[in-house]
Amino acid sequence: MQIDRTLNKLTELREYVDETEDFLNIQLDSSRNQLIKFEIILTAGSICVSVYSVVVGILGMNIPFPWNIKKHMFKWVVSGTATVCAILFVIIMSFARYKKLFGF
Repeated sequence: MQIDRTLNKLTELREYVDETEDFLNIQLDSSRNQLIKFEIILTAGSICVSVYSVVVGILGMNIPFPWNIKKHMFKWVVSGTATVCAILFVIIMSFARYKKLFGF
């Protein structure tokens, strides 16, 4: 009788340990998913910033362009590129949301 009671207690303890392990694995998976979502946001942002940097870096050099006759053309190109990059970021985030990578 004592052996059966001890066996039952050990079985209950083993089930408790298994449930705790499952709970911890669920928490770790949730944290991992949040990190992946954050990585997607950072990657999308870095893509947009790198496109912006390339365009502004190339056009910001002292290379004479034929369309650069107007005084403020560089500012218009820079602001246009920034707008296009912001729209690109929104498109990437919308696509990620469409594919249900985000819960919001």
